[in-house]
Amino acid sequence: MANARPYRVALNGYGRIGRCVLRAFYERGAASDFQFVALNDLADMASVEYLTRFDSTHGRFPGEVGVAGDCLHLNGDCVKVLRESTPEAIDWRALGATWCSNVRVPTTPVPVASAFLPPVRRACCSRSRWPAPPTSMPRW
Repeated sequence: MANARPYRVALNGYGRIGRCVLRAFYERGAASDFQFVALNDLADMASVEYLTRFDSTHGRFPGEVGVAGDCLHLNGDCVKVLRESTPEAIDWRALGATWCSNVRVPTTPVPVASAFLPPVRRACCSRSRWPAPPTSMPRW
């Protein structure tokens, strides 16, 4: 079964990697293939907006950034901001996510990272992305 485009993307974590992922998609005009539906981070909305708008390495976000309620608005798109400390508790299906990226992995031990994948699969995310192996993975 082929997946319909655009992929509906959810990010778990909105630190340096999460912001770079989101920014790269908007800078490269990938809106026809990807739509960001949610991001999960414990930061308050003012911090999420500020860190999206201004980046010490990449400069200003190349478009409009704003917040309203629990949404981060980017060029008119609403990205729902969640504040869940346990990502397996998030109902990814209700968000309509088809592609989930756990960008907290580089500092996550294997048992914690492994707990993320089964709930994501049950929630019908057809794809998930890991930017790096978890910290306690064996290195050969």
